[in-house]
Amino acid sequence: MAYYAALASLMELLDDIILDNRYPNFLRGKQLILKSLHQKLSFLQELLQDFSFKDDEVTGRIEERIRNVAYRVQDVIELAIWHQIAWDQARVYVKIFRLLVSVIQSALYPLKRFEENVEQLKKAEEEIGSIVEAVVEVKERRREEDLSHDYFSEEEDESEQASNGRNKVMVGYDEYRFIIEDELCGQSSKLGVISLVGTGGIGKTTLARTIFYDDLIQARFDCRVWVTISDHYNVKRVLQSILKSIGLANNDFLRMEEGELKKCIYQHLMGRRSLFVIDTIWNAETWDDLKLIFPDDNTGTRVMLTTRFMDVAQRASASNFIHEMKFLSTYESWDLLQENVSVPGELELMGRLIASKCQGLPLAIIKAAEILSSVDPTVDEWYKIAREVRNILSKINTHFSSVSLSYNHLPPQLKPCFLYMGIFPKKYEIRASNLIMMWIAEGFLKSEDESKSLEKVGEEWLEDLVKRNLVIATKKRFNGRFKYCVLHDSVWNFCRERISDEGFFHVQHEEGYFHPKGVENVRRISLLSSGSSWLNDIGNSVRSIHIFKDLESTPDMAECDSLKMLSVLCAHRETSQPPIRSATSHMFHLKYLAWTGYSSDFEFLSCISVLQNLQTLIINDGVSDLSLPPQVWKLKRLRHLMIDSMILPPVPMACNSVIEKLGCLQTLTRVSGFKFTKEAINMIPNLRKLNIVCWRDRSLCRWEFPGIDNLVRLTELEEFGAKFLDKHSLPPVEIPIAFPPNITKLSLQGCRISWKDLGAVGSLPNLQVLKLKRDSAMGGEWEPREGEFRRLKLLLLKGLDLKYWRADNTNFPRLESLEISHCLQLEEIPREIGDIDTLKYIEVWGNECVADSAILIQLEQERMGNYELQVSVYGV
Repeated sequence: MAYYAALASLMELLDDIILDNRYPNFLRGKQLILKSLHQKLSFLQELLQDFSFKDDEVTGRIEERIRNVAYRVQDVIELAIWHQIAWDQARVYVKIFRLLVSVIQSALYPLKRFEENVEQLKKAEEEIGSIVEAVVEVKERRREEDLSHDYFSEEEDESEQASNGRNKVMVGYDEYRFIIEDELCGQSSKLGVISLVGTGGIGKTTLARTIFYDDLIQARFDCRVWVTISDHYNVKRVLQSILKSIGLANNDFLRMEEGELKKCIYQHLMGRRSLFVIDTIWNAETWDDLKLIFPDDNTGTRVMLTTRFMDVAQRASASNFIHEMKFLSTYESWDLLQENVSVPGELELMGRLIASKCQGLPLAIIKAAEILSSVDPTVDEWYKIAREVRNILSKINTHFSSVSLSYNHLPPQLKPCFLYMGIFPKKYEIRASNLIMMWIAEGFLKSEDESKSLEKVGEEWLEDLVKRNLVIATKKRFNGRFKYCVLHDSVWNFCRERISDEGFFHVQHEEGYFHPKGVENVRRISLLSSGSSWLNDIGNSVRSIHIFKDLESTPDMAECDSLKMLSVLCAHRETSQPPIRSATSHMFHLKYLAWTGYSSDFEFLSCISVLQNLQTLIINDGVSDLSLPPQVWKLKRLRHLMIDSMILPPVPMACNSVIEKLGCLQTLTRVSGFKFTKEAINMIPNLRKLNIVCWRDRSLCRWEFPGIDNLVRLTELEEFGAKFLDKHSLPPVEIPIAFPPNITKLSLQGCRISWKDLGAVGSLPNLQVLKLKRDSAMGGEWEPREGEFRRLKLLLLKGLDLKYWRADNTNFPRLESLEISHCLQLEEIPREIGDIDTLKYIEVWGNECVADSAILIQLEQERMGNYELQVSVYGV
């Protein structure tokens, strides 16, 4: 949804100018027009919150108009700000001849083009007013259509029609069927709600229909009703259709209000054991509308619903049964393909390949079978389909719109966040935290609650996409937050096609841009090829560049005037040279800068003070101890600073002026040798994640980390890692560490704390993850005291000289995962650890005795009926 992304980004810019007064020199003389634009755009945003963009010509034009006017206003404002900042800098840094010359050429810009800027903004204001009128008119027309249109359709959801068949059970779902039928026919006489949850095309309706027409189910229930909720839901029409299904429909019901219709249905169902199937519920409010028609009168009535959204299922089946539909395995996919098309023996391998490319989605497999049935069964024909099956299915998908239906039901603010994931290559595991940082930099996220950070908002929005079965979470963190996520192939295909059609992103493959209009006016570019000719093609509008391959050559972007508006620059894969060089002297608007690779070219750091909008800086380059300039303390919008190893300059001393804090900074990793003085702690009051490295001075036999005891003052800190490195293998010395009270994750290495003193760690009230690595704890025996580690969920012991470990289930009452790696002297895991109710996983590396004890614990638990504990053993 390019229009909403453009609008959100512009609103963030206007908020900075008007509400936060970030550019007072630019605002001077333009207050009235900018405030008027801000008010009208805010009103437009509110109008669009419940406005559904259909794939028709009228709304398509509105969408295009919003996108174009938002881009135009943003370009005018940001270019003017850039010239203003460049002029201000030229007056201060007159020694920089090259920059001075370029700015002198536009020195008269504020005087010469001031009126022109205001005139452009006034024209944009008129256009926005016209767009508002168009949106209001469309909404009113739709409201009138709603009153006359029958929104209920007894036709089945098109996305599920391919798997129709009353008595046919789809391959792989036999077990599901029996489990659900047991729930429906259970002994409880209370009203029961069973939810089938899964992405579009996975077979929810097919499974529900098979159960609905099963002989056992028909004999069990006095009354059975099937209701399909259409994309455009109207509760009154649905209620009238239910009355028709149970044989009560007449003309009187057409004149009844919603409450009267519900009462009639409720009274008719009283005393009857009924089964209701509500197919394709799109939101929780629909369930809230309908749930009161089902009497809980101890007759054993059941409601079975299908939905794509986990939050709907959780609302409806809070204390009942939720069944999450899974993708088919490779073997099940092959079996389903064979059920729907005859596969000659010589084409079996090709058929298996085609089935696997459908990614376990039943509807896709059935569609592929239909395609195979329409061509000659030859190796050449099937090979062509095997190569193109994903593209073919993607094109089919745009018509029957399985993914599109889910997309259309997204709130407008979620749509650009979702489509943004389409810039990544297929099957690419996306790091969730980095994705959210990009969303923030693009201006997609907005927090209505001042106490809630944008990062928290991003986590909630990503969780919403996962619950809607549009995004797959591949790995979670200890606290339940998502660590990595990925798109299913069918969803990825949809995103790629949508971002191309809307001009939201442009992707360059080895063969070039697939967008037919080229890249002269693009806002965002994703580079999947290694060439660098793209730099010569782009215009002045580009805001985001994502690089997924090493560039053959890296031109000096400082020569490229078109990049001065850049907001996001990210190299996702290793690059031999940073793709910026001295370009940062032009990139005042840059918010997100990241690359991975090996380079000694850090010229841009000397110009870091220019990056006053920088929010995220990530460098994974393998270089040891990268020194940052003092100007880093002037980056007041900085939120995340993550470098493999960096040396921070001392905090500047306050003289006559007050030094502004880095109040936005949340992440600081990995810092080497920094003095955590009280002044330094005060500069970073809201830090949530910190990783430090400490070396020991050989001559003084002490650790070079003054102020480490001040870390306890970081009251907002949640994750802390400390690595103490001793180059000279000197005798151990005591390391005083006072841990902040709100720590939830702690990783230690080389600090040589005695096991007895580890009680300071065990007493941390919120600690959930503890990683003790080589030389973090000293001594051969560990016996935790009662009351310690009360909330610990994950414990890692790695490379320690621990020999005897004495503990029971009261020491780690919430432990879920235990990992022991190369603790070669450890004799065994305490047998009582297995009695911890929450323990789900034990992993052992490199110690056969410990591995044996883990297996014995697992066997003992299985003997007592606990089959949930999993044990993995490696390298023994």
